[in-house]
Amino acid sequence: MNPKGLSPIQRRFSAAAATYDHFADVQDRVAVRLLELALSEMSPSRPAQILEVGCGSGRLTRRLRETFPASRLWALDLSAAMVCEARKRVAAPPGTMGWAVGDAAQLPVRATFDALFSSSVLHWVDSLPAALGEIRRALNPGGLAALAIMTQGTLAELHAVRRRITPENLPLADLPASDLLREAVRASGLTHRIETSGEIVVTYPSAHSFLKTLHAQGLTGGRFSTSGRPLSRTQLRALIDVYDREFSVPGGVRATYRILWLIAENPVNSPSISGCRNPKTEGLH
Repeated sequence: MNPKGLSPIQRRFSAAAATYDHFADVQDRVAVRLLELALSEMSPSRPAQILEVGCGSGRLTRRLRETFPASRLWALDLSAAMVCEARKRVAAPPGTMGWAVGDAAQLPVRATFDALFSSSVLHWVDSLPAALGEIRRALNPGGLAALAIMTQGTLAELHAVRRRITPENLPLADLPASDLLREAVRASGLTHRIETSGEIVVTYPSAHSFLKTLHAQGLTGGRFSTSGRPLSRTQLRALIDVYDREFSVPGGVRATYRILWLIAENPVNSPSISGCRNPKTEGLH
């Protein structure tokens, strides 16, 4: 932790909280597909209590509120600033929402839930096994976990240019492989119900606007984007020039996102585990 008590990822997403929602179209498309898959697996009674892990600026939260108006919905994020932005954007009758700042690997919940949603979040956690273990802990027996994660191959164009421009100074890590999420789900004791993967290809006006979009979402920091040394201005200009030339499409340049969507169930014979990890929550009881 830094002197202000925030981790690097908390600082990055907190700084981007005010601009994230405007640029989060890819994340919205991922969330829409995740909700469709979850609905196909839910019983007609629908979940009474729902937890969203990694609510960000509230795009999926709004959809969950509209889709399940009779459910009690809790939403949390690692960034307090993101939670604040989501609260501004999500209208809910009094007593139907709970909010918290918390880590997916240490969920600050006492209650257990009938459904848990996490979209475009789990690739950021330090330990997928820890996060999946917490997700199972937070689910009632028979409860569903609806998960979407960005996987290896995401932003392949950008990584290809980085390898050409600065082969000695590449990002510290790659996004997780799909197999890693599958194995973490199995190891947690959750059982697969649905799995699908796919690509979302987005056209941006230019490489420069693409990089600005990533920055506005807080995605230009962290181990998947940064290396041992920041790019110099000369290297950045070269990266933009090569990207514009090599990945040009009608209307601009392309960027590819690879997604794994997965619906899993906490087995009916699974005992629920209670416990409060962090008492500083609002409505998470």
